[in-house]
Amino acid sequence: MLGEPGRPYDLMFSSDGKTLAVLEAEQTVQKDGLLFSIVFWDTETWIAVRRLALTPPDQANKMTLGSDLKTAAFLTSLYQPWRLSKVIVRAYDATRNEQLFSIPLDANYFPVENMTFSPDIRFLALQPAGHPGKVIELASQRVCLEFSPVKTTPPKLLFMSTECFSPDGQTLAVAESDQKGILEDAGISLWDLRESKRQTFLKAYFYSYSLAFSPDGKLLASGGGGSDARFDKGGVTIWNWKDEIELVNLPLDHPVRCVAFSPDGKTLAYGLDGWAGIGGGLEFVKLDDLSKAPGGND
Repeated sequence: MLGEPGRPYDLMFSSDGKTLAVLEAEQTVQKDGLLFSIVFWDTETWIAVRRLALTPPDQANKMTLGSDLKTAAFLTSLYQPWRLSKVIVRAYDATRNEQLFSIPLDANYFPVENMTFSPDIRFLALQPAGHPGKVIELASQRVCLEFSPVKTTPPKLLFMSTECFSPDGQTLAVAESDQKGILEDAGISLWDLRESKRQTFLKAYFYSYSLAFSPDGKLLASGGGGSDARFDKGGVTIWNWKDEIELVNLPLDHPVRCVAFSPDGKTLAYGLDGWAGIGGGLEFVKLDDLSKAPGGND
């Protein structure tokens, strides 16, 4: 395990596999936003070679990092007395902490549960609480796809907790759950961006905090836990998503906040959530070892 107890927010390997970027977040003193930093690890020595402290605009509450380990997007909210007036997505060059551009959004986008870049950083997926999610083309600010949770019988209010793009940028995986994290309602929808429709739905064991495709796009990993990460256990699940086959179900003693495949697809990194000095940190496991472990399928 790497790192002191903390709260990893996101993980991403560089294309050559030599660097692992870990996005960390902590609340501001005023508790009205998050302070973000990016720690760059050398994957040969597992030494933290650089820490980049980011200084987003006031009241930033969400961030995502592009696959170039350079472009970062912040979601910020601006208030006027008694009402939310504006939501803005701001893109930054994270290495120089310089703003590249900003996109104003309708206030209905707030609060946003999650957002993520496509691998080529052409698109940004947003999940507003209580509203359909949207995939926005950054250059034109055009909405390319709207996505919503599956319909249940009897009807239940489901919401979407996280999402990720496939390596080719043509599929969007979206985690869904009841607001209380009820396991019978947990699952993952796979959306085809070319056809603008849901391809399939995978049943999940827990509330998903993070999703990741393998580099070849054949596998999908989910990391999560209960809806209240401070008290519930968690786990990692890996699927052959096109054939809807579960390959690995790995129970863990702490919720999993983030997951990422190495560039060669042979290793899975996951970040354990940590609260009040309990748990937290990064772990790495070979997929061959997972397939041979209890809960894995040879």
